[in-house]
Amino acid sequence: MAQFPEKLYVAHRLDKEFSGAILFALKEATHKFLTQQFSEHTVDKTYIALTHGAIQSESSIIDKPLREFGSGRVGVDAERGKPSLTEFRVMERFGAYTLIKVHRRTGRRHQIRAHLYSIGHPLVGDLVRRQDGAKPVSARHATFAASHLPASVGRVGHS
Repeated sequence: MAQFPEKLYVAHRLDKEFSGAILFALKEATHKFLTQQFSEHTVDKTYIALTHGAIQSESSIIDKPLREFGSGRVGVDAERGKPSLTEFRVMERFGAYTLIKVHRRTGRRHQIRAHLYSIGHPLVGDLVRRQDGAKPVSARHATFAASHLPASVGRVGHS
C-alpha cells in the first residue's frame, strides 16, 4: 500500500502465516460492495493446503463447533463453540503428507487449522498445532488462499 499513490481499501484478510491473493478496492463504494460479498459468502474462497498424514477419504466435511479460548487459541468445543463447517477434497498424497483443496463454509478465525488438527491432520508449518514429535518443515503454513469473485463483479464496473 505504501507503493500505491491512491488510497487502497483491503476487502478481506489472511492470517499472516498463509500466502495467497488479497483483494483491494480503489473506491470506498467498491470496498463496501466487496465486503458485503465476503460477508454473504458469495465469494468462493479456496485454499490449497498441505497436511501431515495420509488422509484416507477422498473428500469430507468437518462439522465441529469452534470457539476462541482465553489464550487466543481456537479449538473444537462441543458445548460452547459456534457452528463451523470445513469441506475438503484430496488432490494428491505424498507418503506422510496430503495436498487438499479446502472450502470454509463458515468464516471462523483459524477454522481450517483447528478443524484439520481436530481430525489428526494438522497443517504443515503450523508450529502451534503439530503432530507430537513432528519437526517444523516450514516457517509458514503450507497453505495458499485464492478468492473467486462472482461474475457480476466484473460486469458492474467496480474498481
